[in-house]
Amino acid sequence: MVSYRVLELGVSARYLGLISASFALVPLVVGIAVGRRVDRFGPRRFQIAGAGLLAVSGLGLGLFGGLSGLVAMFVLFGLGHLLVMVAVQTTVANESSEDNLDRRFGQFTFFASVGQLAGPMLGGLIASRMATDGTRWALLLGGVIAVLSVIPAIAAPADAGRVRPVDPVADPDGPPPATGLRSLLATPGLVVSLLVSLVVIAAVDILVVYLPALGEERGLSVAAVSALLAARAAASMVSRLGIGWMVGRIGRIPLLFTGVVTAGLGVAALPFTSSLAAAMVAMAIAGFALGLCQPLTMAWIATQTSAETRGTAMSVRLSANRLGQVTLPAAAGLMAGFAGTAGVLWVVGGSVVATGVAVRRAWHRP
Repeated sequence: MVSYRVLELGVSARYLGLISASFALVPLVVGIAVGRRVDRFGPRRFQIAGAGLLAVSGLGLGLFGGLSGLVAMFVLFGLGHLLVMVAVQTTVANESSEDNLDRRFGQFTFFASVGQLAGPMLGGLIASRMATDGTRWALLLGGVIAVLSVIPAIAAPADAGRVRPVDPVADPDGPPPATGLRSLLATPGLVVSLLVSLVVIAAVDILVVYLPALGEERGLSVAAVSALLAARAAASMVSRLGIGWMVGRIGRIPLLFTGVVTAGLGVAALPFTSSLAAAMVAMAIAGFALGLCQPLTMAWIATQTSAETRGTAMSVRLSANRLGQVTLPAAAGLMAGFAGTAGVLWVVGGSVVATGVAVRRAWHRP
């Protein structure tokens, strides 16, 4: 809706990428510092602060009529989103046991998918039904929903997700965990999980952007492309509900390896499909596999880090995701100029498959 609102103001479409990047700008700068403070003070106050920022900036996006105001509110919106995500992911990790960690992160990402599916539908419905200022009313609706998110944030227990730092005197057999960024990145498997998360979330963004272009080249209608995107989202939601069962059968890292390889092959196969039915099958397979990757990397990070450093680890993960969302789509845009839409999807699919090599090495590392 922000993109449509900006276009209504007469701004060239080529600047949409820069405006979108403003969402990730502040999180890239302050993400790690936020994570450390979540570890120190507990997630709840950051969940409340983040929900409050989402409410203020969400309403501001609908109320401001100029470009500078929209960009400023979008920057604040990105910061609020960072605070909420770090706080909630840390709470899920710290309030879960090893046995139910994958299932709970699967549930968390499932409900995130529900919101990501419902939001555009509601926004599009409001924007299309209003005679004037449709996008403004849609943005205001988003702001109202953000205001409602403050209620459960405040209602959360005061100590939810909070873990007190280890006292070296009380626990002489184990030193307090290292909290420096370098020490954290040296944690086995952490860099691999960050790489998978970064590449996968950027691949989803690129897929959403370039699938309409591929559809136009193949003569597919807007409704057909929308159906393909809906198939991906629905398949991801199904896989996230069953993730606990699948991890119990084959294990977290083998499932992640299978997921990234299958997802990459599904994305790369799209340009080879010759019919809508074949494309639907490829998208459903890719969507099912892509849906596994984010909750599995969250669970992997949670199990590889101590409770006292999980907020920092989750913020590093989100910062890496933001970096991928800023740089990789820009690189895809340059690639599309000489390789075409099919070339972009082949490279994206190949990149996702390549992360499977890193996962396999971590899987078999002693």
